[in-house]
Amino acid sequence: MRVWWVDFSELDDQRVLGQHQEIHMLHSLIVGRRNPWGGFLWRDEPFIISVHNRIVVEMEERGWFGHKTPMETTIDHGWDIDETIERLNTKERIQTRVKTDRWHLWLRWQGEYQGRIPISLLSMGAKKDYKDAHLRYQAQGGCLHDGPTEDIGEGRRLCLLCKWYYWDKDGTSWFRIERGKRQNSAG
Repeated sequence: MRVWWVDFSELDDQRVLGQHQEIHMLHSLIVGRRNPWGGFLWRDEPFIISVHNRIVVEMEERGWFGHKTPMETTIDHGWDIDETIERLNTKERIQTRVKTDRWHLWLRWQGEYQGRIPISLLSMGAKKDYKDAHLRYQAQGGCLHDGPTEDIGEGRRLCLLCKWYYWDKDGTSWFRIERGKRQNSAG
């Protein structure tokens, strides 16, 4: 789950580490192999490096020192971060993406904020987005599992919105993933 537009202080530990791993993989794919992905091109390397550096700062804020995988510019691009942002998004699209990312985080957290800094210290916009997410989550009774899924083998499909349930091969029920146990879920 790529959440580059949400401030990394809003993420839980697992997602910060996941973002760090993902940015290295994407740098290798997009820049190293010059393979476009998600609208990013090899010349967007300065932006990709800036995301990496923000993740590393957040890791240090959490007391995780000893980072051993620096990311440095490999070539002169003649391109800067603002040009990448301008090419990929308008301000309105970024704001929409942030709201969507916060909703997806809320689903992954099963309706309970798990970021590093308390929700009371977030920006007004973040507080509103999480309040809206909470109200929506409560109104619909949790994740509806109505988004994309991923094949996890044996005919099962994992809900990529919450990652807590999978659709069984019989196609009739969602099952909760919890410490190797299955629990049937309405839906």
